[in-house]
Amino acid sequence: DDNNDDNNNGTTKSVVASKGLTVDGRPRKRAPKRVTPDHEKTDKWLRRRKQNTLRAREYRRRHKKKKIRKVRETKLDKLNRENEELRALVRELRECAQELRIIALSRFASAPKTHHTPQIIAAAQRLRNISHRIDNKN
Repeated sequence: DDNNDDNNNGTTKSVVASKGLTVDGRPRKRAPKRVTPDHEKTDKWLRRRKQNTLRAREYRRRHKKKKIRKVRETKLDKLNRENEELRALVRELRECAQELRIIALSRFASAPKTHHTPQIIAAAQRLRNISHRIDNKN
């Protein structure tokens, strides 16, 4: 805001503020700004203005941090829910895969030895290895 005063000598701001609008033309949410006469600008007034400016800046900084934290927490909650859903899906897929491995291995075991090609034997061994790894994880 102070930069605008330097750029246009305060003329635009004074006119806009007197109409009760912000610089970009929106209605103000609080009382219109009033120009403080030089005779009211005491050391006490300057100290209070400076203090108020610092407190307002600190408030905005804290408010922004709070907003960012809330957005992060919301995203984190969403990601945690999604993660749980994916974990449940993985559990279900592992159970399904285990059932399919059991069926495949039982058919391999019951098939006549003459039907056991090297590819089928290798696939059955891979299934056994995978089954052992899954059993060890659970």
